[in-house]
This record gives sequence, structure tokens and C-alpha cells, in this order.
Amino acid sequence: MTKQIPIILVPGLLCDERVFKAQTEALADLASVRIADTTGCDSIEAMAAAILEDAPEKFALCGFSMGGYVCQEILRQAPERVDRLALISTNARADSDEARAFRKELLSISSEGHFEEAVDRLLQHLLPAARQDDPELTTLFHLMADRIGPAGFERQQRAIMERPDHLKELSEIPCRTWVLCGHDDPLMAHATQLEMATGIPTSMLASLPNCGHLATIEKPNEVSGYLRRWYLA
Repeated sequence: MTKQIPIILVPGLLCDERVFKAQTEALADLASVRIADTTGCDSIEAMAAAILEDAPEKFALCGFSMGGYVCQEILRQAPERVDRLALISTNARADSDEARAFRKELLSISSEGHFEEAVDRLLQHLLPAARQDDPELTTLFHLMADRIGPAGFERQQRAIMERPDHLKELSEIPCRTWVLCGHDDPLMAHATQLEMATGIPTSMLASLPNCGHLATIEKPNEVSGYLRRWYLA
């Protein structure tokens, strides 16, 4: 691998390029870094196809949360184009009935004109108890959410609810993969991250202590360090 291989970072639900701000800066001396924009798409498959249409022939790929679902779909559509893969705070399973019910509840709150309340409810499921009232994290997440807006939120939630299950396809991922998660993620259980890492033949798992779901902004330096090593390995 040469340092000229570009890196594509795929944000999560209600997130824009600011969720990868620290990582973009940390990787800038190694490669060209671009943040994928999937906000106009209404399915995970369409998000993946849009990224592939605009992507170079070969690239390193990293996805956070919903972005991880998109990355797995990219691997399904064009595995030969991905040089290496990093999956942060995500999983390979389709939504459970409980997860779909929660997403529908948030959509109902948002559609009734209470988008900010829906974002607050979501944050309760993303941050560990000790950081529920962290003004830096909550303010940044709200700013990103406001930019995506209620219509984008609905598109993203419905895409996530309808996404395919990729668990059985993990063994077919051909490239070197790093799985990174927050040990205290209230949304993605540590066992889920381990299941995903175990299912990918060429993977390693790194768990960040005292970190919830929003790993890239909760532990920006640590995540950036892992991604530098991931790219250079």
C-alpha cells in the first residue's frame, strides 16, 4: 500500500463532517481524506452506491455507526475497491424489533414538531451516564443534527430500519479490518462488537475505556491514533 491511497470517512446518524474533525486533521499528512455525504439517500444501498460512484478506484474506508452499515454495504457491492476497512461503534446485524420500535418512537416525536426532543432522547442512548450532560458533546451533536434536519433524520432512520443483515457476509470481507468501539457504549453492546470482529477473518478489535457510542468526539485523540496506525499498518 502507498500513502497515496485516499481515505473515505462515512458519518453516522445525524452527523456531518464535524464528527470526524479530529480524525481528518490527524490523517491529513498521510493521505487525501474526504467525508462522504449520504444525506440525500433513502436507503443504505443507495448511500453505498452514491459513495462508490464518486470514489476513486481504490480507497481506505472508515465508517462510524450508520456509516459502518454503509461501509459493509460498500464491501458487498464492490469488495475489490476497498484497500482496508475501519468500523467504529457499529454492528453487522439488522435492527431488532426493539430497536425499530425506538426509532419509530423518535420519528413520531420529530414528526409532531419536536425534533429537538427526539435528538435529546437519542443522545440518552448514545452517551454513557457520566457524560449525559457534557455541554461540549451535546452542543456539537445538536449542531450536527440541526444541519441534517427532521427530513434528513427521517430518511436516515428509515434507511437504518430497512438495512440488510450483513452478519453472514462478514467472513467474505477480504481486506484488513479494524473494529473500534467504546467499552461503555449504551447503544452497541461490547459483545456485538466482539461478534463482528470475530466474524471478519483479518480483523482486530480495540475497545476504548470510559467511552460511549460517540467515540470519534468522546475520545478524539485515541480514535485518531488508532486510525493512523490502521492506515500505516
